[in-house]
Amino acid sequence: MEPLHGLLEMLVLRTLERGALHGYGIAQALSDRSSETLTIEFGSLYPALKRLEMKGWIESKWETSDHNRRAKFYRLTAAGRKRLKQEHAEWASFAAYTDRAKTEENLRTQYAKLRGVEIQINDKARHFIMWDDPEWMFGQLDLFLLAKI
Repeated sequence: MEPLHGLLEMLVLRTLERGALHGYGIAQALSDRSSETLTIEFGSLYPALKRLEMKGWIESKWETSDHNRRAKFYRLTAAGRKRLKQEHAEWASFAAYTDRAKTEENLRTQYAKLRGVEIQINDKARHFIMWDDPEWMFGQLDLFLLAKI
């Protein structure tokens, strides 16, 4: 599976946060960290590295690799670290929203099943309730302490 355009840039920044790597090393690190779920094509990776470099988020320098070959090594810049923090915050916010939306949808589904179900409120009164408006019902969920389905 190859990641989406913006996601690839974030993954590269995250990978370079651990230290300088050449292109092949970045691709290998991403593959290893994803248990080989992600395969990064070099036709996607090198343009992403170029974009990141043009944005000033990474810098490159020709150095000698572990195999005694010249390779271009990429490093995260201060601006890249700042951007990575922003991306992380945005991703965390999106993930939290997705979790909330999923939870709300699950609650809506569960409580929509309460139509005509006996419930217990404040551990005292039993009521037989028929709701025609699930939205109103969802807004009143905090009133229900125990539901018997």
